[in-house]
Amino acid sequence: MRKIRTGAVRIVSLAIVLGLSQLVQAQQASGPMWTQLSPAQNTNGGSPAPAKRLLQSTAYDPATNSMIAFGGATQDFGNFGVYNDTWVLTHADGTGGTSAWIQLLPPGAAPAARFGAGGVYDSASNRLIIFGGATFDYTGTCAPTDNTGFVNDVWILTNANGLGGTPAWTQVTPAGTPPAPRRSGAVVYDSANNRLILFGGNEACGISNDVWVLTNANGLGADTPTWTQLTPSGLQPAARGEIGSAGVYDAGDNMLLIFGGRGASADFNDLWVLSNANGLGGAPVWTQQSPVAGPPPARHAHTVTYDSVDNALMVIGGVDFTETQFLGDVWWLWNANGLATTTQNWAQLTFSSASPLPRAGHGAVYHHQTDRRATIFAGATCAPCAGLTDAWVFSGFDVVLFDPLSASVHINENSRSFNVKGHFSLASGRSIDPMTQPVGFQLGGFATTIPAGSFTQKNGGSYTFTGTINGVPLDVTIQPHQGGYDLWFDGAGASNLPTANPVTVTLTIGPNTGSVKVNAYFN
Repeated sequence: MRKIRTGAVRIVSLAIVLGLSQLVQAQQASGPMWTQLSPAQNTNGGSPAPAKRLLQSTAYDPATNSMIAFGGATQDFGNFGVYNDTWVLTHADGTGGTSAWIQLLPPGAAPAARFGAGGVYDSASNRLIIFGGATFDYTGTCAPTDNTGFVNDVWILTNANGLGGTPAWTQVTPAGTPPAPRRSGAVVYDSANNRLILFGGNEACGISNDVWVLTNANGLGADTPTWTQLTPSGLQPAARGEIGSAGVYDAGDNMLLIFGGRGASADFNDLWVLSNANGLGGAPVWTQQSPVAGPPPARHAHTVTYDSVDNALMVIGGVDFTETQFLGDVWWLWNANGLATTTQNWAQLTFSSASPLPRAGHGAVYHHQTDRRATIFAGATCAPCAGLTDAWVFSGFDVVLFDPLSASVHINENSRSFNVKGHFSLASGRSIDPMTQPVGFQLGGFATTIPAGSFTQKNGGSYTFTGTINGVPLDVTIQPHQGGYDLWFDGAGASNLPTANPVTVTLTIGPNTGSVKVNAYFN
């Protein structure tokens, strides 16, 4: 977030396209759900748990199922501050035992307190690598000589997961010309080649879209860590900041993927892939991706995770450009790097259980399991405005592609009414049950969820709902037909309907979800 400061929130969906999908996905029977962790307080003595914070550095150690968190800022609602403490959350994905906080207490010199630093973890050496950040929130005249709060130093924490010996910080002095001091750039790690990759971020008086590589990033071996700037060819992503947790690395294909971020005059919701991102294997090239459905609403200070097994992205939360609309949505993208033959398509994941407050500036780590697990920690919200220190796990979204779905859309702009007709087919062995599962529907900015148990079933197996959700009268029918299902959605007086083509319809039935772009008929 540009100055950390935020205002009051209303939770909205800002998508401006609508449709039912060529890509529909089936998930585990339990469906996506949030579970709040209740970690035991600091098992190492001292402060009981991390203080409220945002824009901290977070990393994940899959071998010990631990999340490592360093630094961050308090919300400056009258009392701004920064941290340089380091915490480890055990059983971070909510499995294997009771989660607990452990504060690491390295002796000797440590990095200056900061927020927005890039943080990556080398599991082979158990080292946390920290780059850059901001040591205070400068609000004066924008002049680089005055705004000295940004840094470009590199620090390494040994025994970073709290095991193997006493943790210790060491400052590294790389060779080569370093990147300009900055915070909230996308920082990822190529563990096979021991290279840290940096894109963009907030500089002293602006934002950037440059790309840098730090070789021998963990400081081990005979070679001196060295900075090199890459000069990618092709169209370039616009300069952007507040993208520190929204870049991920596809190690198998040597690609950096970025989504969203804050521009000079607007937020982004674009998706870009940088090939040969570590500076090896050929010239780096930027390519903008154009998924069939979606995209999520534009945002910054959000988190993005990458599932290398499924080649899929997940986007969680964030805030809009005005920093008044905090988001609590979750989006999933198949074929994230664009190399697979399957359709590249966004789908919003819905959940009927309790969920975290909408937030921005949080951290997220990801663990691929049979039900996939993403853990988020801290951040800031405005309900009312406050920093956060809670931890939640998102799980149960073992998404699987199934047969295409089609749709036609009619929108009456005067009455704000709509009619959507469609058809979808389930993959082999999959099923739906609107009697016991929530049914979600999104048409542009209009989104609604019909709670589980709201439908009735008629002879022949068709499911129907007639009622009013959030002030909008709805008539819905889901009817078996030709080995799949036909569906009808009718509504009136809906807000945030799309006004131009193409439009995207998103349908979710329990753990099954999907979206597609179509051309609607307007009158």
